[in-house]
Amino acid sequence: MTGSINATSSTGDLVGGLEGNAVVQFGTDAEAFVGTVSAKIEDGFNSVEVLGNSDVLFENSFNTNRLTISDGAQVSLALGTSFETLTLVGDFTETSNSISLDAIFGDTTGVVLSAFEDNTTALTVIDSNGQEWTTENLSFNESNSVSFDLGTAIPEPSTYALIFGVLALGFVVYRRRK
Repeated sequence: MTGSINATSSTGDLVGGLEGNAVVQFGTDAEAFVGTVSAKIEDGFNSVEVLGNSDVLFENSFNTNRLTISDGAQVSLALGTSFETLTLVGDFTETSNSISLDAIFGDTTGVVLSAFEDNTTALTVIDSNGQEWTTENLSFNESNSVSFDLGTAIPEPSTYALIFGVLALGFVVYRRRK
């Protein structure tokens, strides 16, 4: 299965595929999803996204590569939930780089903090322009806020295509001159 599922119902099983970048999405930027998700999210979803001002309570744990949370969303995670990358979408600048995890995850902030304890979980942020950034110098304080420095921008695939195209053209010109 490739593509995405926009969850409009909170019951039943959400079964992903093992191919492509399958996504299960709760809410949209225009319409919030508010409710309890009793569905079991099966392996195979590359990404679970909670968008807009959605308020989602996950009753079952799940494992995903990327958990994406939009600014204004609130999420309660079941114990045992795991993810390789937590992506937070909001208004981030080099001077505004602190996020209260309690404001997003409430009483389940411990699930998120435990994911960072073993240093295998990455945090990325996406600014209001849609640019994805890596984070550096993560630090957590006793009020469950995470502070970070914005790292490097992660280029779009089209940027890589442009770079490789220019290199290929340069190679062709070089070969013709020989």
